[in-house]
Amino acid sequence: MSLQPSLGLFVRDLDDGRVDQAYPLVRTALPDLSLEHWRGFLEDHLRQEASGVVVVENRSGIMYACAAFRARQDLRHGRCLDVDPLVVMDLVGAATVAKTLDESLLAFARRFDCSGLRIQLARIGALGPEDPAISAFLRCGLAADALGLSKKVAVGGTSL
Repeated sequence: MSLQPSLGLFVRDLDDGRVDQAYPLVRTALPDLSLEHWRGFLEDHLRQEASGVVVVENRSGIMYACAAFRARQDLRHGRCLDVDPLVVMDLVGAATVAKTLDESLLAFARRFDCSGLRIQLARIGALGPEDPAISAFLRCGLAADALGLSKKVAVGGTSL
């Protein structure tokens, strides 16, 4: 658990009893995500080695960020802690939430012998340095590294 004591922010594992509580937060970035898909994602994700899901919250249990991570080999960075999806709410200041989360993710990266940390923000629309979450992570020492594009594919291989 990581803590920003002056602000009362904690990083805690997302346990089974709070999966549904985190769902509205994640839906702010992924509005088409169903509760069933969220539950299934977490179930599958947590079966993997060197993985976890954490939330940043205050003393009252209000969640400001959620991140799923796993250690994996990356062609460009070697062993890397891959964070996806990442949702950061700008309610108490994205910089504060990002710093709290960054410190915790760095601790997990070290625990899993990772030499890199890759974060993907779950966002829809244009992203840039003016985005509060991106700006906050840039101030934490992360740098723009790659651009990800995606496409939905229907079962059977035809695109939607």
